[in-house]
Amino acid sequence: KIYLFYKKWVSSLYFKASKLRNMNKLYTLFWGALMCLSSLVKAQTPNDYRSNIVSGNWNVVANWQRFDGSAWVAATVFPTNANANIITIRSGHTINVTAALSVDQVVIDVGGTMSWNTGVLTVAAGAGVDLTVNGTFIDNSTSSVAFTGTWELGANGTYIKQRTGSSANWRDNYNGGMSTIPATSNWIIRKNSASIPTFTTVGGTYYGNLSIENLTATAWIMSGTSIFTGNSDFPRIKGNFDIGGTGSTAAIDFLNSNTNASPLLVIGNMIVKSGNNYRNFGTGTEIQGNLTINGSTAYDTDDSRRWIFSGANAQSISGTGIFNVFQLLVNKSANDVTLNKAVTIDNNLILTSGKIISTAVNLLTIDNPASVTVTSPGTNNSFVSGPIRKINTSSGFNFPVGKGNNYQPLNVNGHAGGSAINIYTENFNSGAPGWTLNVVTGTEGAQANFWLIDDNEGGVLPPGCGVANNGNPTLHVTSTFNPTGGAAYDAGGLCGIFNCPQADRRCESPLIVCSGQSGIFVGFNYVEGGSTTLDNATLLYFDGTVWAQLDDMPKTATGCGGQGIWTNRQVALPASADNNPNVRIAFRWVNNDDAAGTDPSFAVDDVSLFIPAPLDIFTCEYFSANPVSTFGSAKEATIGTIVSNEYWILDRNAGNFNKHVTLNLDATSSVSDAANSKIVRWDGSIWRDHANGGNTGVNAIDPTCTTQSTCGSMTSGLIVSSFSPFTFAIPTLLPVTLKSFEAVKIGSKAELTWETASEENLAYFQLERSIDGVNFELLKTVEGTGSRIHAANYQEMDLAPFIGNNYYRLKSVDNDGSFSYSNIRVLYFEKSEEGVVIMPNPVSDILSIQLPQSFKELRIDVYAVDGRLVCQEVLQGNKEEFDMHMIPAGLYLIRITADGVSKTFKIEKR
Repeated sequence: KIYLFYKKWVSSLYFKASKLRNMNKLYTLFWGALMCLSSLVKAQTPNDYRSNIVSGNWNVVANWQRFDGSAWVAATVFPTNANANIITIRSGHTINVTAALSVDQVVIDVGGTMSWNTGVLTVAAGAGVDLTVNGTFIDNSTSSVAFTGTWELGANGTYIKQRTGSSANWRDNYNGGMSTIPATSNWIIRKNSASIPTFTTVGGTYYGNLSIENLTATAWIMSGTSIFTGNSDFPRIKGNFDIGGTGSTAAIDFLNSNTNASPLLVIGNMIVKSGNNYRNFGTGTEIQGNLTINGSTAYDTDDSRRWIFSGANAQSISGTGIFNVFQLLVNKSANDVTLNKAVTIDNNLILTSGKIISTAVNLLTIDNPASVTVTSPGTNNSFVSGPIRKINTSSGFNFPVGKGNNYQPLNVNGHAGGSAINIYTENFNSGAPGWTLNVVTGTEGAQANFWLIDDNEGGVLPPGCGVANNGNPTLHVTSTFNPTGGAAYDAGGLCGIFNCPQADRRCESPLIVCSGQSGIFVGFNYVEGGSTTLDNATLLYFDGTVWAQLDDMPKTATGCGGQGIWTNRQVALPASADNNPNVRIAFRWVNNDDAAGTDPSFAVDDVSLFIPAPLDIFTCEYFSANPVSTFGSAKEATIGTIVSNEYWILDRNAGNFNKHVTLNLDATSSVSDAANSKIVRWDGSIWRDHANGGNTGVNAIDPTCTTQSTCGSMTSGLIVSSFSPFTFAIPTLLPVTLKSFEAVKIGSKAELTWETASEENLAYFQLERSIDGVNFELLKTVEGTGSRIHAANYQEMDLAPFIGNNYYRLKSVDNDGSFSYSNIRVLYFEKSEEGVVIMPNPVSDILSIQLPQSFKELRIDVYAVDGRLVCQEVLQGNKEEFDMHMIPAGLYLIRITADGVSKTFKIEKR
């Protein structure tokens, strides 16, 4: 008992010290102290046993020494709970249990190993802890250990599970409860035979460092009792989680399908080593350390499937593998998540607390149709510091960007982007009518691979792992062997002796009519293995005359072991497919029968020919820096002072959709007069005026403006067609202090009003109008009052606005010729026949026509009362005269058509 007390005390000191620097020195110091204490204390306990051989069996008496009260002597029996006090397996010794055994108070020293291989092992209740693992315990038995006592792992202890025996009893009999397991201890799940090692995932399960290893020659697709599953509780890994471990010789496909409200928790680091796959199903995975993906990850079609980063320490995402992400949540109490690899979000990015640090190389991409949720924008502490890319902004998008502790999002408006046009689809669920399978195209063997449609290779949405017999048939390559008609193929190697699966054949689609279509793509989901181009699938295209290879698809990831990971592929058809009624596609499989290759061979599902919807891609980043010193000071005459502390870079990477850009304000912004400020853009040589199309909230100097969520925003008045750096321009001191400039629709007319707070040396105002917001024309000149210190109000009317958008701005001109512009106001007028006036009636010669708006085209049609067209003429302008002196006297119907809108009058000609 004294020994156990001292041992636990020293072990506790080591565990605390191991968190400090110079861990190796501390390790040596404290474990040296432990060895000294153990020899001193144990020397005073009669009937202690200790191992006496480098490697041997427990039930061999010669492998043990017994303390007789004064010295260690050769044992006369091997130790059990009935005859021994403390039983120690010393460092450097391995003791194998090969027969029934009951023990208690067993201590495996650091460097010592106890391997349980056969026989019933009972850990009986005795004094103190009945099994203490400071070294290594190997559970290599298909039986389940019988506990009446308790066990525990030391700070550096290792438990290795290699067989099918129960794991729940190890969990339920841990000394002090499994939650006390040291974070630095090691729990290894190791497959080294046909036996499937099990481990428990629910009911209060905790691990220290957890490693998954596969020492066999075949891939281990984990299932059943060798996965994280259930919903009554969730597994917790207090140390690191390592998929691949040390010395794995074949792939591991790990499944986390825990559906408890709390996800799998990894407090340390997590690594998926090369060649292995991690299926992040169910609720997902929460990690508080770093994540390294050198293999691959996948998700299914159910539940939240989240990756959650929640550690208080700085975290990172790294690796050379494939990181498929459904949802990613950043919810940290301190520090950030740094991307050391490019990451794409397929469904949702949730930013609650903590930043994501990205770069142009390690880019964060929000895929189509994924979204971003910033749960607490007012905290200013959760955003993307660096560039973020969005694929498809047809619904609009708010880029969650910022720098430092300053969240400053940029928004682009939505657009009508159209939709994809499907020309042809086939999912192989109904036998693929019209497809011709197994057209031989080259040299083959006697038992060639062949094409088959069934669910032996079941279709799964990418990036899911292939499964068999799921009810979703696919078109796949198979063999008369390995197994007959199954999803695998035989790579051969015995052609002419035993079997000969050498193959070269294709399966052809039916005729696909592409008349009236252009810009066509073929898309499909597939998995492919095999030996380079020797066991290989290709996509072929037929233009009505000849077949040609269109694509040699890359081999898909093999992180799912033999099943592979389903992947989506899209390939553009040649221009010869445009408007072609005789298009076909085909998939070709070649196997050279050299016994070199990996399963699966090739399977395809969900084939389609389509015209993709117009796609746009934008990338945005925010900078807390001076835009003028960064880019330049040249600016248009309409721009006041450019702010000196912030700018955004918004790049359009694909597509041709134009946007309104909205920039956000907060207390760090320099915009003290938002109503008269504007958005400007650097075009590479000069700052361009994009005006102010409206602002929300309060100015940056307002005391209620503390964060972006309590301040406001400003939207560009002009649609942006070229993308580059954006920032604010604030008003400079001008001859007119303009309080407001507004435009309001009054029926079919526009009322333009403005108010000045003061005027100094003002010469006149000019009202200007534009149909595109770029090219303005003079609408009216209004004389100024010279100089005044009191407010003045002005009102003018546009009696004939254009159909569609009308952009208005006010130009204030000083006596010395200097001038300034107001913000732009926009009114939209629909086509209308109301307000059309003709006079006089009756008419003798000239008929005057007055319209409420300006039109591009005005057509006059004159009909006799019997419906006969008398004459027709096209005029221009909003007030025209029509010469009727050549028309005979009588009653007529005259139809006035302006830009497609018509109104008919009855008129008398005298």
